Amino acid sequence: MSIFDFLNSNMLAMNIVLVLAVIVALIYLIAFLQGRDISFWPPKIGRKPQPNNTRNNTNTLETESKTASLFKSYGVNNTQYFVEFSQDFDSLIENSESITLCFVHSRRWRENHLEQLENFLEKRKNQLTVILPNLANEELIRVLKEHFDDGENLEAFIKDAYRYFGNFLRRRPEGIDVRLFDLYPTYSFYKFDSSVILAMYPMTPRRKHVPAFSIIKDSKYWDFITDDIQWILSHTTSVQLATLKNLMDK
Repeated sequence: MSIFDFLNSNMLAMNIVLVLAVIVALIYLIAFLQGRDISFWPPKIGRKPQPNNTRNNTNTLETESKTASLFKSYGVNNTQYFVEFSQDFDSLIENSESITLCFVHSRRWRENHLEQLENFLEKRKNQLTVILPNLANEELIRVLKEHFDDGENLEAFIKDAYRYFGNFLRRRPEGIDVRLFDLYPTYSFYKFDSSVILAMYPMTPRRKHVPAFSIIKDSKYWDFITDDIQWILSHTTSVQLATLKNLMDK
């Protein structure tokens, strides 16, 4: 007796086979509609393809991971706008023994961290180095004014920075080294024991938030910054309180 004769004589078996055939057909139909790879022989149904947005998200995550890894390999452990580093500065000042600062005047930063710097200088071993624009260099000041939206007030802001650090110099001269630079700065830096925060200067005079980067010690970018610092220190000399006063009185 063939299988067909058996099915013809056994309605229950026939019905079971028909139900199984319908189920298999439905499975293959659903797989086809889902875009899966299907094979009738040998019987095979592939994985459900990922939606395009899932693929895009995966690619985006992979790209972001590669970018983060690249930044980390050069020592960049954080990047955001400069104003968003406020809490980082508090911690860095508190936990450092040596700080080197270089900026045009950084008025708001000085105002925000006056107490922390005072506490820093109360510790005997701590050392603060500050590098500021030389007000006696008229050409430098003229160029700097062109890159600030409040350029007419720039000299006053620099004098305020002189006064700010001059007060520290008067109270604890052995703890602070004030120097004046004559080159146009392309970035500001705030160097601490374990990291340095670098802030860009905009090319235009428009006031806007600037990108900043936190760079960890013993990295490629750290070496770049420390090399610049060593060059600046070797091409500047410390100034006394009397020199700052003379420049402020002009």
